[in-house]
Formats: sequence, C-alpha cells, structure tokens
Amino acid sequence: MIRGIYEQYCWLEVDEPVLGFVGEVLNANSGNHLYITAFDSGHISPAEEESKKGWVSQGEVMVSPRLGRNTEVPYDNFDEWYFFPSLINFPKEQKVFVNYGRFSLVPVKEQLKRFDSTWGPDSLDWLQSLQDQFWEQIMRLEPETYVAMGDRGIVVSKNLPLLERIRASRNK
Repeated sequence: MIRGIYEQYCWLEVDEPVLGFVGEVLNANSGNHLYITAFDSGHISPAEEESKKGWVSQGEVMVSPRLGRNTEVPYDNFDEWYFFPSLINFPKEQKVFVNYGRFSLVPVKEQLKRFDSTWGPDSLDWLQSLQDQFWEQIMRLEPETYVAMGDRGIVVSKNLPLLERIRASRNK
C-alpha cells in the first residue's frame, strides 16, 4: 500500500482492485451522493428497480440518491466513483482514469526508482501527463471521495479517518 497527500486530499493505492473495502468507503460516505462514471469499464444506467429507488442518469453518469447505510450500490471491476455531499451537474467532458492500464498516483519520479531501465525513462511520460490531468479534474470537481477499482485500487479523499481505517483493515 502506498499513500500520499495532494493539496487537501489524502490518497492510497494498492496493487489490486479495492473491492475488499467497498463497504468501508460506502459507510464513510453515508449521506453523500455517488456518481458512477465507469462500471466494468463502461457506462451504466439505472435499471427500473434502481430508478424506483431514486437512481438517475446524468448523461453517461449514474447518480445515486443520498446514500444510506443499506443503499445497494452496483459495482464490478474497472469502476470509477465520485462522492459529493450534494447533487451537482457532473460535467460531460470528464476523463475516466480507471480504464488507463497501469494508471497510478505514485509520483513518476518515485516509480522511476523501481523501474526496469531497459524500458527507458521516457516510457512513463504518458503517466505524468495523466496524473496532472487527474489532479486538475479532482481539484475542479472537489469530490469528498474518489475511488478507482481497476488494475490498481485507488482511494482519494478529504476524509483522512476513512483512509486510516482502510489502511488498518489491510494490515490485519
């Protein structure tokens, strides 16, 4: 597990999807709205039963009603979630980061220290640009929490106790 801080956000990253701590993330975001920007690498729309429970679509984004402790949330691999304390008009032209293989928040300089030198240092140039775009998008949208369940599990949050609970549960 690797952790870091960026502005008002703390983040953690693991080398596997974060399916194991979905419950912890959902509990910590009770009362917030969930915006699902990717589901199994694609888009998701509410099924009839979900619509009856208050789920809606905003373009290609599925939006939850205010989350409660027992709200059922669809999830799979290669999902991307944003949590907000109130409803927002989620901008249409947002990048979905979970679908980029090997996407990571670990600074490129740190990764180069452990990188196979036969690949050449410029083989991570794409990642620096993508990280810059990621943080620009996070700072613009200002979610309470962001989750990516792809090649790596990534949780970014203003809620430091959430990340500490996840870290502690992984160390058991």
